[in-house]
Amino acid sequence: MWKIRKARKQLKALVREVYTSFEDPTTGQTYYYNRYTKETQWTKPAALGSEDLSSCCSNTRKKTKITFESREEEERHAVLKLQAMARCHLARRHMRKLISSIYEKIWDTSTQRFYYHNTKSKEVKWEKPRWVNDEDLQTPRSRYKQLKADEATPSNMVTKMNPKKTRSESLTPETAACMVQRAYRRKIGFRNLLKMCRAVYERIYDPEQGLYYYYNTRTKETTWDKPLLLRGAESDVFTPRTRQKKEREEMLTPDKAARMVQRAFRRKKGFQNLLQMCRAVYERIYDPDQGMYYYHNTRTKETTWEKPLLLRGADSDVFTPRTRQKKLESLMSATISRKPFQWTEEEAATRLQGLYRAKKAKQELGTRLMQRFKQAFDPSSGQAYYVDTLTQEVSWDPPALARRAGVQIETFEE
Repeated sequence: MWKIRKARKQLKALVREVYTSFEDPTTGQTYYYNRYTKETQWTKPAALGSEDLSSCCSNTRKKTKITFESREEEERHAVLKLQAMARCHLARRHMRKLISSIYEKIWDTSTQRFYYHNTKSKEVKWEKPRWVNDEDLQTPRSRYKQLKADEATPSNMVTKMNPKKTRSESLTPETAACMVQRAYRRKIGFRNLLKMCRAVYERIYDPEQGLYYYYNTRTKETTWDKPLLLRGAESDVFTPRTRQKKEREEMLTPDKAARMVQRAFRRKKGFQNLLQMCRAVYERIYDPDQGMYYYHNTRTKETTWEKPLLLRGADSDVFTPRTRQKKLESLMSATISRKPFQWTEEEAATRLQGLYRAKKAKQELGTRLMQRFKQAFDPSSGQAYYVDTLTQEVSWDPPALARRAGVQIETFEE
């Protein structure tokens, strides 16, 4: 991600070097001028994205002063900063070395200038390669002399024969720590790269050829050759079935399994409560004329021939009025015949405290509802409506909480 963000910034910087924005005095619109091709266009370069040329140039990152809690933390931050600077310097040096090993500069006697030859792609251009200086690039003669000198040097011969050269000096703790950190980062980076590659490719068996081919799930391309990074083991690239099993195994950790069980239990309890609420609203009534049952909503007073969607699993879910009455009588008789419970002093005190807190909470709720909601009357119809003083919403129906709590809402003062 860091490399992608860095590449985008470099691309935007290159685009800003090429394009310049101007404002058209007649239309007031902005057009863009290419300094190299001398062309103008009304559309903004796509590489800039949502940014503008002027805003890109003016946006400067403000340096924030970092505060440290201790001296050790400050020293650790300084060490990490120096290590990053050293790696950046070594990476640039290595990149210049790679570029200089590919390019060579050749003198042109007719134009009295150097041109640059790519020894791999055999391309020739007058512009000097980026990131290198003229001192880094060699001519064919100087390159040949250096090769001869390297072959004649015994130390270089030993180095070529034995790439793992031994260190003459002893390792300091700082150098050893840096080597261990680099090895660990290399291992973690390669492991993440393998994981990303395995997430993209699938290994599918072709029964006609009797071979496996590899399918890129992002680009939708197929190839008979195994991806280069995954050529170490066959199990690195999964088949679709193995991928599903692997994802299922990774998903079902003990914590995730516990959460799944908890979600299933909550879902079951919620559905049971929903069924109970739905059964309390609907009742099933027999129509002798049609010889069918219809369903009556006791709250909205609506009737329908179709059974409620949540209660279509069993006939006993929706009660008839007679069955509902019997159910209520059985519940009432069970409540009346229940033996009195013997409370201890602690349980009785806890019960009284709970009742007292519930009463105080109900009073507090009524006070807040009276402060928030006000009642007014429509002069044309004379019907009362209710105003929410906080959200300024108006409703013909009183608030449900006020209706349940039995709170009398005050009218607006004249």
